[in-house]
Amino acid sequence: MLNLEMMRGKAKFDEFKAKIEAAGSDQKDFFGGTYTGGYCIQQNPDEFAALLTYLWHNHLMGMPPLGVYGEIGSAAGGTLRMIREEVGFDKGIVIDNGVHPNHKHFADNTKSMLLGTFIGDSHSKEAADFLKANMPDQFFDVIVIDGDHSAEGVIQDIRLVLPYCNEATLIVLHDIVACEGVKAAWAMFDTKVAEFISEDKPFGIGVAHG
Repeated sequence: MLNLEMMRGKAKFDEFKAKIEAAGSDQKDFFGGTYTGGYCIQQNPDEFAALLTYLWHNHLMGMPPLGVYGEIGSAAGGTLRMIREEVGFDKGIVIDNGVHPNHKHFADNTKSMLLGTFIGDSHSKEAADFLKANMPDQFFDVIVIDGDHSAEGVIQDIRLVLPYCNEATLIVLHDIVACEGVKAAWAMFDTKVAEFISEDKPFGIGVAHG
């Protein structure tokens, strides 16, 4: 299984980490970064750089371009923005409850993107109806789950998106170390391909096939 050290040795890792730190977080003491505001990325810079490096190398080494990228739990949209800018995707699908304090930055971070956005509970019938309407005959290339961090909540979110995943889909879980509920849900996967876990303030990013 791939890990952070493997990605650190690849081209682009250092470049991506520098961009993440420059983009910054408004919680610098917690997440790192160099200034307040901006992208408001809620990620460990090393872990997120590893994910970007993994996606970038797949993107260039014979893999088709990312068609549909999805997120459950976007906060300010900083993760979405950087993946769009550095890896690229044609269409984004976002489900977010809109209650994070940084959601006020979401519109600025996602402007000019082709997005389908649902603001509300990802466990609701309305969220399921939204996906059904916005994903006709389509599958996610990448879906990042970073919403409800309870084990039951993560499992519900996985079940929500599974009808729109195939064997090539990458399901990405954030906080596989920092949150016991996410850790428990991650342990259930038997299709793991990568774990990106930093030694410094680890949150943990897990990547599995659909």
